[in-house]
Amino acid sequence: MGKQIKTLKQWIAKSKKLLLALLLLVVVYNLIATVAGWPVIDIGSAFGGVFAVLSALGV
Repeated sequence: MGKQIKTLKQWIAKSKKLLLALLLLVVVYNLIATVAGWPVIDIGSAFGGVFAVLSALGV
C-alpha cells in the first residue's frame, strides 16, 4: 500500500506541472481575448478546485 501511495504522489506531482503549464496557457489566452474582445476564462473556477485537492494531498 505504501508503494502505491508513493506512485500516486509522483503521478500527482507530474500532473501539477502539467496543470501549471495549462494555467499559463489560459493566462496568455485571457490576455489575447481581452484585446480581441473574445470571452475570457475565469481562472479561479477553472483551476481553484484542482489546486485545492493537490494542496490537501500535500503535493
